Amino acid sequence: MISHLENISASFPPEKIESLQEFVNLIRTAHTPQQPTAGVMKRFFTTLDKTNHFYLRKIIGTAQGTSYFYDAMHRLFEIEKINNGDFSLTRESIRADGSKKVEQQSDILHILLPDADDMDLQALVNTYSRKTDASSTQRYQFQTSDEKAVQTVNFMVGPGVGSKTDQLNFNDTVTIPVVNRISGKKFTATLKAKAIVFPKSSQPGVTHYVSYLKYDGKGFSLHNDWRVADGIEIQENNYPELISFSVVKMESN
Repeated sequence: MISHLENISASFPPEKIESLQEFVNLIRTAHTPQQPTAGVMKRFFTTLDKTNHFYLRKIIGTAQGTSYFYDAMHRLFEIEKINNGDFSLTRESIRADGSKKVEQQSDILHILLPDADDMDLQALVNTYSRKTDASSTQRYQFQTSDEKAVQTVNFMVGPGVGSKTDQLNFNDTVTIPVVNRISGKKFTATLKAKAIVFPKSSQPGVTHYVSYLKYDGKGFSLHNDWRVADGIEIQENNYPELISFSVVKMESN
């Protein structure tokens, strides 16, 4: 992470350099047990609030604070490039004059739980292109200049009305289409969930988070505020706010 931050610092504008430097200080301090982190953490958040990527009022005391923080960190520090190179989702739309407009979406993809009784993990992933249909003027496409560099795909999830999370089997594999933006060659990436974060409301107005992480490819480990446990079956009634997939296979079409 430090090497990545130092590499991108050359392209950072002056108003963001201070925040980048405090992030490096925080990482180093966190790995030096004898040094207290409270002051370094406070300075880091103070510098974050000066950038146009962060607003602390969206993090503190809000149910979506963790999602917002995670997304904003990725945007500001280009974290996705560490594992994925220039992998991104693009949206192609048709202007009124018939010309094409291509926009790069966030490297953390935003999807909504579909309101369906037969929902599964693949149906959830497919909602990244939910606006695409026969009459749509928009088309979504995963692109990269090096398909071998793509290691992870992260989805932020929002709840749909009446959605039922307990139908999801996080051991299922899912697929997404990927196009090499240089050669035009098409691939199918097979993904498997490696980390899922769920929000839990312990009392009105208070939200904490639990994480399920897969280390060995077999079972999930639960990380809660008060315990870590291995070999846990995921049984959560709330929707998953973040799903991080690892790429287990990339096949040419």
